[in-house]
Amino acid sequence: MKTILILGGSTGMGLDTAMRLASRGIGVTIIGRSEDKLQAAGAEIQAAGAPEVNHQTLDLYDQAAVDHFIESINSGETTSFDFLVNSAGSFLPTPFLEHTRENYHQYHDLNAAFF
Repeated sequence: MKTILILGGSTGMGLDTAMRLASRGIGVTIIGRSEDKLQAAGAEIQAAGAPEVNHQTLDLYDQAAVDHFIESINSGETTSFDFLVNSAGSFLPTPFLEHTRENYHQYHDLNAAFF
């Protein structure tokens, strides 16, 4: 069985990707910050036919927690994955001229969390 890790897999594009791959027999692990959203998404993914569904609460802005999760994968404590989808996102509707340096770094930090 092939497996996929989806960052931001409890909503939006990540959830849609999980649903599509689950229906094709791929085991899915989703990452997100909200346990409630992860559980609800996990039930949907399971209903779509995933042979295995797991979820992990993880704040991608907490680099120590991300490093710990990566180490758990590298050490074999957490299952290995065949695929990675980074669909984690942050939506801050702000007029262009009102963005701050902190906004820019927040987007960048989120995208760079697993690299």
